[in-house]
Amino acid sequence: MLPEQTAEDSIWQEWLFLYLDECRRRLQPAELHELATFLEAVQATRPALSSRTAAEGRFLIEFLARVADRSRRSALAAEAAVDLRRAAKTAPH
Repeated sequence: MLPEQTAEDSIWQEWLFLYLDECRRRLQPAELHELATFLEAVQATRPALSSRTAAEGRFLIEFLARVADRSRRSALAAEAAVDLRRAAKTAPH
Protein backbone atom coordinates (compact mmCIF):
# COMPACT_ATOMS: atom_id res chain seq x y z
CA MET A 1 0.00 0.00 0.00
CA LEU A 2 1.36 3.42 -0.96
CA PRO A 3 1.46 6.22 1.58
CA GLU A 4 -1.29 8.78 1.18
CA GLN A 5 -0.19 11.79 -0.83
CA THR A 6 -0.65 15.15 0.86
CA ALA A 7 -1.53 18.43 -0.81
CA GLU A 8 2.07 19.54 -0.31
CA ASP A 9 3.34 16.38 -2.02
CA SER A 10 1.05 17.12 -4.95
CA ILE A 11 2.41 20.63 -5.30
CA TRP A 12 6.02 19.38 -5.30
CA GLN A 13 5.08 16.77 -7.92
CA GLU A 14 3.41 19.35 -10.13
CA TRP A 15 6.46 21.63 -10.04
CA LEU A 16 8.74 18.67 -10.72
CA PHE A 17 6.76 17.78 -13.85
CA LEU A 18 7.05 21.36 -15.11
CA TYR A 19 10.82 21.41 -14.59
CA LEU A 20 11.23 17.98 -16.19
CA ASP A 21 9.24 19.06 -19.21
CA GLU A 22 11.52 22.06 -19.63
CA CYS A 23 14.61 19.81 -19.43
CA ARG A 24 13.19 17.42 -22.02
CA ARG A 25 12.66 20.34 -24.41
CA ARG A 26 16.07 21.97 -23.90
CA LEU A 27 18.52 19.09 -23.55
CA GLN A 28 19.85 16.55 -26.02
CA PRO A 29 19.59 12.81 -25.14
CA ALA A 30 23.20 12.60 -23.88
CA GLU A 31 22.62 15.67 -21.71
CA LEU A 32 19.40 14.22 -20.30
CA HIS A 33 21.35 11.09 -19.40
CA GLU A 34 24.12 13.19 -17.85
CA LEU A 35 21.63 15.15 -15.74
CA ALA A 36 19.93 11.92 -14.62
CA THR A 37 23.28 10.50 -13.53
CA PHE A 38 24.00 13.72 -11.64
CA LEU A 39 20.66 13.55 -9.82
CA GLU A 40 21.22 9.92 -8.84
CA ALA A 41 24.72 10.62 -7.55
CA VAL A 42 24.11 13.97 -5.89
CA GLN A 43 22.86 12.35 -2.70
CA ALA A 44 26.26 10.76 -2.02
CA THR A 45 28.75 12.89 -3.94
CA ARG A 46 29.05 16.08 -5.92
CA PRO A 47 29.46 14.90 -9.53
CA ALA A 48 30.44 17.35 -12.24
CA LEU A 49 28.21 18.39 -15.11
CA SER A 50 29.18 19.81 -18.47
CA SER A 51 28.63 23.56 -18.62
CA ARG A 52 25.69 23.28 -21.05
CA THR A 53 23.88 20.61 -19.03
CA ALA A 54 24.47 22.57 -15.83
CA ALA A 55 23.17 25.77 -17.41
CA GLU A 56 20.09 24.21 -19.01
CA GLY A 57 19.29 21.97 -16.01
CA ARG A 58 20.01 24.67 -13.41
CA PHE A 59 16.33 25.39 -12.74
CA LEU A 60 15.63 21.71 -11.99
CA ILE A 61 18.69 21.38 -9.77
CA GLU A 62 17.82 24.57 -7.88
CA PHE A 63 14.21 23.43 -7.49
CA LEU A 64 15.31 20.13 -5.96
CA ALA A 65 17.79 21.91 -3.70
CA ARG A 66 14.92 23.96 -2.23
CA VAL A 67 13.03 20.87 -1.05
CA ALA A 68 13.58 21.03 2.70
CA ASP A 69 12.48 17.49 3.54
CA ARG A 70 15.37 15.15 2.74
CA SER A 71 13.25 12.10 1.95
CA ARG A 72 10.95 14.12 -0.32
CA ARG A 73 13.99 15.63 -2.07
CA SER A 74 15.48 12.17 -2.60
CA ALA A 75 12.20 10.80 -3.95
CA LEU A 76 11.75 13.72 -6.33
CA ALA A 77 15.37 13.49 -7.53
CA ALA A 78 14.98 9.75 -8.13
CA GLU A 79 11.76 10.31 -10.05
CA ALA A 80 13.42 13.05 -12.09
CA ALA A 81 16.36 10.76 -12.94
CA VAL A 82 14.01 8.02 -14.16
CA ASP A 83 12.05 10.49 -16.26
CA LEU A 84 15.20 12.05 -17.77
CA ARG A 85 16.62 8.63 -18.68
CA ARG A 86 13.33 7.66 -20.33
CA ALA A 87 13.34 10.93 -22.28
CA ALA A 88 16.96 10.39 -23.33
CA LYS A 89 16.09 6.96 -24.73
CA THR A 90 13.04 8.11 -26.65
CA ALA A 91 14.34 11.47 -27.94
CA PRO A 92 15.23 11.70 -31.62
CA HIS A 93 19.01 11.50 -32.07
